[in-house]
Formats: sequence, C-alpha cells, structure tokens
Amino acid sequence: MAVNTGQFSGVKITNLGKIIIAQSLKGQKVDIENIVLGDGLLEDNVDYETLTSVKHEVMRIPIAEFNVLENGQYEVTFTFDNKNLTEGFWHREIGILASVDGGPEQLYAYAYAGTRASWIYDNSTPISERILKASFRVGNTDNFTIKLGSLAYVTREVLEKEVRETLATHTDNNVLDHPDGSVTVAKLADMKSLKSGTYNGITVNTKGLVTQAVDNKYIGNLSRDITTAQDWNYFTTPGIYKISAAAHNGANAPGKTLTDVPIATTGTLVVVEASSGAISQFYTQSGNNNGLTSISRTRYAGAWGSWTASYSVNRIKELLNDIAMAYLPLLGGTISGDTTFLKKVIVPTLAVGTKTKEAASAEFVQNELLAMLTDVQFMQAVINAIGKQTLASLGVKYNFDNPNAWSICFGRLFGGLIIQGGSADMPQNVSYVDKSYPINFTNKLLAVIVWDINATSGVTSTANLSISSDMSTSNSDKFRAITSSNVLGAFGWLAIGN
Repeated sequence: MAVNTGQFSGVKITNLGKIIIAQSLKGQKVDIENIVLGDGLLEDNVDYETLTSVKHEVMRIPIAEFNVLENGQYEVTFTFDNKNLTEGFWHREIGILASVDGGPEQLYAYAYAGTRASWIYDNSTPISERILKASFRVGNTDNFTIKLGSLAYVTREVLEKEVRETLATHTDNNVLDHPDGSVTVAKLADMKSLKSGTYNGITVNTKGLVTQAVDNKYIGNLSRDITTAQDWNYFTTPGIYKISAAAHNGANAPGKTLTDVPIATTGTLVVVEASSGAISQFYTQSGNNNGLTSISRTRYAGAWGSWTASYSVNRIKELLNDIAMAYLPLLGGTISGDTTFLKKVIVPTLAVGTKTKEAASAEFVQNELLAMLTDVQFMQAVINAIGKQTLASLGVKYNFDNPNAWSICFGRLFGGLIIQGGSADMPQNVSYVDKSYPINFTNKLLAVIVWDINATSGVTSTANLSISSDMSTSNSDKFRAITSSNVLGAFGWLAIGN
C-alpha cells in the first residue's frame, strides 16, 4: 500500500525474491535495507516477477520502521522528501531490495502504478515528507533482518508508540526506580497520580497515554513564505502559505484570470486535500479590500477549475443597490455611450404624423407605413420617380412614337440589350438601301433580319431580299438591304445587339 503516492498495484515477489526466500530457508541470512523509487514505463502485459531491477531508478531511500504481520508477512514504512531532488518525476515504480549473506542488493519485490502515477516536484517546490507503506511475504523470518536507516524520518505513529511505552514504564514503576540505582531524587512526576492535561505540548489522559501528538509545526513545515513568482498550480501540498506581492506575478495566480476583481498584494493561501484526491486552494487577502472575502478554486482529476471570488453580504447589498441605481437615468436625463437592452422596451404609441424626437413603437411605424401606402398621390409620386429617375439612371430607354423606326434599350440590368426595328422603302431600279438605326449598337451587332411587307404578284417576299455581309456597309450604326428585284417596294426590318 502507498500513501499519497498514486495508485500502485499490489507488491509482487520477483523470481529473484523467490530464490532469496529459498536461500533463507536453507539458513542463509537476508538483509532488507533500502527501497528504490523509479519513473520507468513498462510495456503492456509485462510480468513483474521477471524483473531484475526497476525500469529507471530515481531515488534510493532507507526503511524507517517495520512490523511483522501474520502468515509470514512484513510491513515496512519508508519516508522521503524532495530536498535533494533537482528534477521532478512521475512516481511509477517501487522496488524493495534485499541482499544475501552481505552480497549485492537484488530486486526482491516490485509494485507499479503505470498511468495512475503521481507527480513528485523538484526541490524548487518544497513538499512535506511522504510516507509509504508496503507489505510483502518473506520466508524464514528468523533469517530475515530489516535494517533501519539512521537518517530515516520518525513518523507520528512511531513517536506516539515510543512516548506511550516510556510513559507506561513510569506509570507502573516507582519514581525512584532505575536499573542501575542511580536515581535517588524524584525528577519525574508520579504518573499514577497525574491528571489529564497538556504537558510541554503533549496531551495525556489519566493512564498517562498520549492522545494527541506534538503540534503540527513540530511534525512538518506546514507554513511557508512564498516570496517569489511561482506557478500557483504547484501549490498542492496541504498547508498554509504566506503570499507576498511578488507571488502574484506567478503563473495561474488569481489576478491572472480575475482581472475585474480587486485583489490585494498580500494574503494567506490555505491548501486542503480531500479524501477523493481533490486539491482546493483558498486565498484570503489582507484587509477588507472592497468587501472581497475569499478567492478559491479546486483541482480534480488533474485539472484545475477557475478561480471564483466570494463577497461579504454587505458588499453584495451594495452591488445590488448600484445595479438598481443604474435604472434611474431612464426616468429622465441623457444616457451616454452604447446601451444594450436585453429585453423589450415598451414605449407609448404616437399618433400618425407625429414628428417629435420620442421613441417610435412598432405599432406607430406600422401605422405610418400603412398611411403612406394608401396615399394615392404619394404612390403616384413614387412611381413617377422610379420611371424618371431609377430606370433612366440604369440606362433604360425606349421610343415607340415612330412605327417605322422604334427602339428599346434595357440598360445595365440586361447587359445593354437593344432591340429595334421598323420599315423602309426600296425604290424601283435600285439594288440596295442603307438604313440607319435609331440607337447605335456600341458593343456588338447580334442579328439583322428583313422581310417584304409590300409583295406584288409574281415576286417572292424574301427570296429577292437580303442583308449585306460586308460589315463596312452593315455595322453598328446602319445596315444595307440588298434586292435583285427592281419592283420590291417597302420592306420591314429587325435588329438585335448591345
């Protein structure tokens, strides 16, 4: 089992460990002294029992204490911090090392966290000591020795146990008892008559047993000063942080996202870890600071939520009053700047024809439009304006006054299309006639057709009439009609172009 270090698999005895157990059963001495922590990644389906070392060792730490459990099980406790860690790592591996008859250490047992590993920061972000426990099977316990490191931390449980045993000894013995008889004057209170209370920071009951450990400040440095700009995402170790002005320049500080909230430059940050693994940060700033009481956020499943601000009740009342006061200018006066209304604005409906500066309702606008559309003189004026101004401005023009030379130009709306036609006379004894168009084609002549409109007996209406293919005589301003009959007479024509 591992505490505050990620979710590890159960500890498994390696093949090397099984050989060591067999050696202990034959009488060889086995020492277990060190634990290694690693950040190696194992491939899928790797059998832990085949490992001979951790994939990548990062730290090697001594054992702090151990307990002999039932059924040949040992439980070891080891602690560590990051004081000497210059680079952070993902804590994925735990390896328990053992040596036989003073030989080299070998991988006796192994545990793996994989993708559920926890991050251990480098020493730029100090953490309190981490406490881990691991239980594993041994062979002949008489031949197994657990060596405790001289520099290992003393855990709270060990401290309480030692104090309980010491107090119990003095509870059961006379105050002058001592193995070597050197105590001749009572220097300790008689624990048999000791009442419940707190003595030198240690609370005891009437039996002399410790019920509360030394104050937290003696167990871990839970209060620390943050005097430089640091990433606030790294403040995850539970405890109290004294925040300076410089700390607010660090990444993910409250002021980085709550830009519209007045945040004091100094204050206190409290970090709390829930049993679910969620980390919460509560920042309380110095002074009242306009009614802002607390700023907080929570990290869950590895992701930080947004900072949220909390105001005092009195400040909330002031803000609501300010919002209410914002409506007062609508009762009279002038509003400057852009104004957005999130809901409908109801104004009175004015009489048709009103020309004041009052706001117009939808009903007023509807009535005004209806009055205009039913005004005959107004509509006639609109039609005349469209005919005289709008169509003319688009190049539309026409003339049907002369049936012998009529024309219509559709203007820019239809690519400048021009259709024109009429009639002309072909005098006797003349082989052709040039006819000018009422409107010149400025771009291209698309087609010209002619026909006999005054055919005489014995003369075919179209067989003796044609248009000259010579573009010097049939072009953009005129066309040439050619005949082989001396008695053709009048003919009609139609030209299309643009």
